[in-house]
Amino acid sequence: MSCLSDTSYVQELREKVQTKDSAVVELKLTAGQLTPKLSQHDTDLVDGKIRESQARQSSLLSSIDQKLQGYGQLKTDLDTLRSQAQAYIDWLDECDARVKVGEDAGLSLGQLEARVEELKMLEQELGEMQSALEAVSDKTQALLADLPARERRDMETLLASVQTRHNELFGKVSEECRQREEVSDQVQQIQERMQQHRTWLQETRATTDQYDVIRLTAADVDKQLERCKSTVSRAQTRSDRLSEIRTKLAALDEIAGNTARKELDQSLEELSVQQESVVSRLREQQSNLRDCVDSRHKFETDCVKVDRWAADTELKCGTDQAGMQDPEQRLADLKNLSNAVHVFESLVKETTDLGESFFPSLYLEDHPLLTAQLQALQDKFLRASSVVESSTEQLESKLASQGQAQDQVTQCEQFLMAVQGEIKKAVRPIGFDAKDAELVQAVFKSLEEKLSTHTPTMDQLRESCERLREDGQVSLVDDITRLSDLHQTLADQVMAQIETCMSAVSQRQLFYQLLEAQEQIVSECETSMEAASNQPLEDRVQGYKNVLGKLQQLEPDLPIMAEKAAHIGTQGTEDDLATATAVVGKLTNKIHAQKASTQTQIAQCEALQREREGFETSINSLMTWLEEKESVLASCKELQLDSAKVLPVIAKHKTTSAEAQEKIKTIKDQAMAERSKFEAMSEPLPADVSDRLLQITALEESISSAISKKEQYLDSALTDRRQLENSMVQVTDWLHGASEILDSGVSGLDYDTLEGTLSEFTDYFTEASLCQDELDQVAELSEHLMPTLDSNDATTLEQSVAGVQRKFTQVMTGAHGRQGHLEQKLKQWNNFQEQLAAVSERLDVLEGEWQEVDHSADASVDAVQSHLELVKTFLEHAETSRSLVDSLNQVARDLERAGNQESCASIARHVQTVNERWEALTGQAEARVITLEEIGGQWGDFSTMLASVNTVVQESETRLAIVSLDDVTVTQMGQQLDNLKEIDANLERIQPQVSRLQTSSITLQKALPTAEAKITSQEQFLEIGERYERLVKQVKEITSTMQEEADARQSAIAELSQCFDWLTETLTSLQTYIDAGVTAEERLSRNKLCQAELKHQMEGLTALMTSLESLYRATGRDVPAEITDKLSEVQSLEKQVETILKEEEETLMQLREDRVEFLKLLADVTAWLRRADVQLQNRLVVLPQAREDHQVSGKEPQRVLLAF
Repeated sequence: MSCLSDTSYVQELREKVQTKDSAVVELKLTAGQLTPKLSQHDTDLVDGKIRESQARQSSLLSSIDQKLQGYGQLKTDLDTLRSQAQAYIDWLDECDARVKVGEDAGLSLGQLEARVEELKMLEQELGEMQSALEAVSDKTQALLADLPARERRDMETLLASVQTRHNELFGKVSEECRQREEVSDQVQQIQERMQQHRTWLQETRATTDQYDVIRLTAADVDKQLERCKSTVSRAQTRSDRLSEIRTKLAALDEIAGNTARKELDQSLEELSVQQESVVSRLREQQSNLRDCVDSRHKFETDCVKVDRWAADTELKCGTDQAGMQDPEQRLADLKNLSNAVHVFESLVKETTDLGESFFPSLYLEDHPLLTAQLQALQDKFLRASSVVESSTEQLESKLASQGQAQDQVTQCEQFLMAVQGEIKKAVRPIGFDAKDAELVQAVFKSLEEKLSTHTPTMDQLRESCERLREDGQVSLVDDITRLSDLHQTLADQVMAQIETCMSAVSQRQLFYQLLEAQEQIVSECETSMEAASNQPLEDRVQGYKNVLGKLQQLEPDLPIMAEKAAHIGTQGTEDDLATATAVVGKLTNKIHAQKASTQTQIAQCEALQREREGFETSINSLMTWLEEKESVLASCKELQLDSAKVLPVIAKHKTTSAEAQEKIKTIKDQAMAERSKFEAMSEPLPADVSDRLLQITALEESISSAISKKEQYLDSALTDRRQLENSMVQVTDWLHGASEILDSGVSGLDYDTLEGTLSEFTDYFTEASLCQDELDQVAELSEHLMPTLDSNDATTLEQSVAGVQRKFTQVMTGAHGRQGHLEQKLKQWNNFQEQLAAVSERLDVLEGEWQEVDHSADASVDAVQSHLELVKTFLEHAETSRSLVDSLNQVARDLERAGNQESCASIARHVQTVNERWEALTGQAEARVITLEEIGGQWGDFSTMLASVNTVVQESETRLAIVSLDDVTVTQMGQQLDNLKEIDANLERIQPQVSRLQTSSITLQKALPTAEAKITSQEQFLEIGERYERLVKQVKEITSTMQEEADARQSAIAELSQCFDWLTETLTSLQTYIDAGVTAEERLSRNKLCQAELKHQMEGLTALMTSLESLYRATGRDVPAEITDKLSEVQSLEKQVETILKEEEETLMQLREDRVEFLKLLADVTAWLRRADVQLQNRLVVLPQAREDHQVSGKEPQRVLLAF
């Protein structure tokens, strides 16, 4: 029976009860009419019956109204539940449609995330709806108890279908959400990795932008280069991470071919392009930084050169240096500095251009520094060049004026000294010859003219004394004063000598006039003698006689001549006096000799005539030969510079001189023979013969003297040349050795033997003083040799000596610079060795520390983090030693510039070893940082997932531990099944996490550095994996077992409940039927049907309990108390129903009989009431008759009512 039919039935009952109101009213009216006729007891009884009937009617109406109200509310609630169920089913259909629509795989990343959020919201809504469903289910359970069995089953079916539909959609949404979440997590991980890489690229790009801006100093650029190298290394390491991302993306098959996959591929490709761009840019910047380091080093070196040159130039141009140096040497130095200005001008321009080329890429804060540096460079150069220029101009002007004055002083001094020398030469005793006096006079007049022509110069010098004294040239002023006095003294001397000479000239002119007259006569006589000598002997005697007469006329004038000659001779020296006396004596002797000769000649003409021809021929031949050999014998002509070429000249001279002496000896023998003949003849020797003899003797003496002088000249020249050659050889050998020593380092220095080289160098150049002595000797010898050389050899010798001196100066200058350079390099080499030892020791310490730092076990995340902090601390600590390595590299570069190939190779090998150790150490540390960061991240993810899975597994184990089949009700078992389903759902939900955990464990196994860490992580994963698998298996087994028992219990309880409900319904129906006034026949018919149904129900219940007992007996357990209690309730209710049915049957049988009697009485009452009604409605005609009839009618109802 449906709720609607029950409501209709109840409504019909109410209408039927309401129809009885008129009967009750009539009954009350009838009772009111009969009451006066009845006794009080009967009246009370009638009233009581009527009130009881009214109360029962009112109670029945109230009950009916309550039933109607309950059925109405129940109907409203059921309609509401049905509408809500239908609305929820429609909403579930919409959600299912949304889920199906969202199953399209062609989603973008944003759509995928939105899809995940949508599914999460939908899952959350479904979860919230689950609570609402449970509340509705509880509310429905309260309503179901009031519903008929069919409608209750319909509602239960409706609710079950709604719950099933909800569970299916919730499971589908949860599964879809987990799948999408897993994909989203993987995509998010990839995106996070890509975002990290993108962030790193942005940071690296910002870093590369920093490398575009380059610092000014070479040390800072070198640091930038090292950081750039480190960045390049990290960028190459990051490329491997892109490969890992690409591998993970390739493994993401869930979205293969999707729009999201395309977006990820595109993003990854963009990252790869950006990575390649960044790496390429970094490598370009690394190359640029290398070039910048070289250019910075060159710029700094050039600036230092210019600074040093400017400082040295200003120092050299200072007043202190000016006072300490010779002006000429200072001018030469300033000239050299002027030449250096031109050299450094190009260097400054080149350096300035190089510095200005730094501006486009220069660090902005370094712009003022570079500008100031370039300006300072220009200022220093301009200041130094201006100082040099001004100093040079001032010194040149000063030297020009001083030089002019000095030249004038020198010229004046030379002139005056020359004049003084000439005066000294000219101031000599005046010879007896007038020409001598005239010559002396002319000399002094010329000296007077010279002195007078030089007077303006002296006046000019005297005028410049004041200026020169202001310039500090006191010595020059003193010289000028001295020269002025000397000039005046010399002028006075010259004037005195001129006057003396004028007097001497007049005396000698008179003497010489007489002397010339007599000499002329003697000369004429000699001429006549000579003329006569050329005449035949017969004519010669007459000529001789004429000559003899003239000579005899001259003899009276000879004493006068002697007196005058004695006077003239007193004006000269004794030699002059002797010469004057000799002149007169000579003239006298000559006259006498001429006279005697003439006489002898006259006597011997004939004897001489015979031998004259052969003798004259011999003499003429000898003279001719001597004239030919004169240049060989007597002339000290210029010789060649080479001593080897002087020896042939000496040999030739010896040969020629021997030959000349032999010839002279032969002629002399002939002359002596002639003389012997004249002596033998007692004849005076003829003048010509005498002259010949004198000529021969003089010739012999002159030849011997010339030969001796020339021999001395040649021997001295040879000796000087040999000494010069020996000295030049010694100097040249020493300079050659010095040049070799200086040039020995051209190919580079050998630093291993540098100390010995410096010692040898110092020892060798200690002998420079000996070389200087040899150079002085060379200069002295060259001065001696100059007169003996021709112009070419003299020039050659001067150039050779000058070249040697210049070479010596250059060698000594180079030696000083070389020695300073060697000492500096030796200091740098010792510093390099000390730094190398310090850096090696520092690297040994760092490597030992690194071994201790890197020795960590890394067996846990905390250990990895601690290890990472230790490595970072070690890196920071190690970076403090970078300055030592950089300093060592800088010193090594300085040494390599001057070292030879072996030394450079040795230095490079040491530095390379240090750099390799340093780079290996820092590279290992940086790589370890990256590795530990990755391991920490991976292990952190692994630990997070492990903790998450462990939490779920531990919670599931805890919840599973309270699940039991003993002493639980079906509701509790349902709750436990729900708990198991939740546990299973949770385990299924974390199954992707377990898979990812397995993948992460494998990845972590590859990344972990120690076996202990690998074992630890593997044990953690294996433990959680075994627990998870064991738990999944236990949940499935327990769920299956509990589900089977729950189904059995639910089936049994459902049947018991159904039976109980049927019994309850039957009991209620029985009660309802009794109260509803159903006819006894109907109630009896229904009672029989109920008895048959009760029997059927109890037989089925007995069969169910038999099967349950056998089932639980098989498992060794008793039938659950819930079932037995329910069975007891059913059995108790069954007894109640059975009792009621029996009582109802008896009651109905009795009721059937009572009803027959009641109907009969009711028919009587009804008939009486009709009659009474008719009687009451009739008109009273005969009152007594009417009263009698009324009294009879009144008694009859009383009897009927009593019977009723």
